[in-house]
Amino acid sequence: MTDRHGYRQAPHAALKTNERTERCGLTFDDWYHEVDRLVLNTAGVGVEDLADGPSWDRWNDETSPDEYADEVLDAAGFPFGING
Repeated sequence: MTDRHGYRQAPHAALKTNERTERCGLTFDDWYHEVDRLVLNTAGVGVEDLADGPSWDRWNDETSPDEYADEVLDAAGFPFGING
C-alpha cells in the first residue's frame, strides 16, 4: 500500500486519509492543506514547491500542522519559521 505521495506504508498503518486524529482533529487532507497554508503564508511558496517530507508519518504521529510547517521550512533552509 502507498500513500498519495507514493511512499510505501507498513501494513499496520491502517488510518485512512479521511480518518481524524485525536490530537489535531483533522483528516490527513485537511491537515496537509493547513500545513500548505502556513508554509505559503510564511515563505511565499507552497509545501509542494519544497522537497518531499514525511508528511504521512507526521500526521500519523499526530504532529500539529504548525510543528510540521516549521519542520518543512527548516529542512528547506529557510532562516525563519511560521512564527518569525
